[in-house]
Amino acid sequence: MAPQSTPEVFGEVINATGDFRLRLYFVEVSLPQRYLDEKSFDFHSLVLYSKADTDWILKSSITRSAFQLDYNRRRWVSEIHCLDSFGEIATIKLGEEGPPDASGTIHVTYSWREWDLLKNREVQTIKICESPFDSLVHPDESK
Repeated sequence: MAPQSTPEVFGEVINATGDFRLRLYFVEVSLPQRYLDEKSFDFHSLVLYSKADTDWILKSSITRSAFQLDYNRRRWVSEIHCLDSFGEIATIKLGEEGPPDASGTIHVTYSWREWDLLKNREVQTIKICESPFDSLVHPDESK
């Protein structure tokens, strides 16, 4: 079966005021013939919407290529955690490939970061993950 080209929602957060919604989209990608019964997905985009009456209006979008811009190794958003009150800063989990080691193996580091959605840039690193499955308790949520 050929992969779908339509992006799928893999995560969504709405900020505390209910005025902004951030969605994480992934798209299915092809796998080698031997994996026909399996599916694989790649990061597609982060899309920010603002609320207008009962509708959600596109405010900004960061595509995979825009997210990759000016970075020489592959990186992607793997998870979203929260969105600030102004709909500008999101807390995201980022996966980044490192350089190949002596055996040619590429290791991936995951980290939680605050990301400026309007300027498409890191604000700060919150946590370097020990595992791709590390969750986050954001400092604002521990109060």
